[in-house]
Amino acid sequence: YDINCTYMKNLWRQVDNTKFLEIAPLFWIMAGIRMWHVHGHKKECYARYSPLFIRGSDWVDSEIIETLWSTLN
Repeated sequence: YDINCTYMKNLWRQVDNTKFLEIAPLFWIMAGIRMWHVHGHKKECYARYSPLFIRGSDWVDSEIIETLWSTLN
């Protein structure tokens, strides 16, 4: 579940290396990891990427199907 961490580390470099994408210089992207997955990351990731600590965000799971499937494991 470290896809978002890796994705965000390389996002700007990937955008700069293609002629098909452009992100305005003043545009700010705040990465977040859904509540269901953020607990599987390092402790540092929880404080940095949890929606609970992102202004304008809140406790949103939005992966109800995965929580239902978890009982089958």
